[in-house]
Amino acid sequence: MTVPFCDASRAELVARVAYQLVLLQWKHTKEYQPTPGQTIRSVETLPFVKASLDFRLALSSMYLEVVTNKRRSRDWLRDAINRSRSGVLFRAVFYAEYKAGRRDPRVTNRGVGLRQASIPGTELAQLGGDRNNGE
Repeated sequence: MTVPFCDASRAELVARVAYQLVLLQWKHTKEYQPTPGQTIRSVETLPFVKASLDFRLALSSMYLEVVTNKRRSRDWLRDAINRSRSGVLFRAVFYAEYKAGRRDPRVTNRGVGLRQASIPGTELAQLGGDRNNGE
């Protein structure tokens, strides 16, 4: 039985198609015994995949999960579908693993966001008072 795609989001469809492309590529090249990373990268060289940023983003996300985090591509697909069905934006479906591993400070278009650091042995009052209270 096939899965009905009438209510599937664009991100879910892209994730499913990218996963199937990797499986097909692996079946055609398994006599060469490629690694999962090599198989994913070889799918990225297909002409119709090069033309689509959606597929390239999905395949890059899969590559990060499979090669860097040593997870199975089936698990990546399941997580991508769950994020897509939970209503997150298209980019968030595929950037979740990348963003989870980022370190602070995060540089944005509004400047650098730093964590509040505590200086051992000093009080906030010694540094000039609390600016939020108007002192």
